[in-house]
Amino acid sequence: MDPGDTIKSHHLLIICSGPLPDGSVVAFNLTSRVWDSDQTCVVKVGEHPYVVRDSVIAYRFGELLTPRHIARLQLLAPKEYGPVSPQLLLRIQEGAIKSDQTPGYLKKIMADVLKPKS
Repeated sequence: MDPGDTIKSHHLLIICSGPLPDGSVVAFNLTSRVWDSDQTCVVKVGEHPYVVRDSVIAYRFGELLTPRHIARLQLLAPKEYGPVSPQLLLRIQEGAIKSDQTPGYLKKIMADVLKPKS
């Protein structure tokens, strides 16, 4: 899977990194916006076909998905939802670094992902 691709679990997961050395990728989920949600990255209706009401990225539930985990999710929920736009992907990635709810190890990975290539 590539950055920006999505996969369905309990929520829609957005892949936010390329494969790490062990083959895993960073993913954050999209969830409905409620009064106590992390507001770092709000996704509005129209920004992705899956979004039918204002939603947010739940950074505190970010995770590393292994290739095996991804394969199981694809078997359980084979419906395609399509990738997020490059602009939305960048907002999600930058939000991962800004949010105080992102686990530290994922912040580090996302900082490396966003580091300019030389």
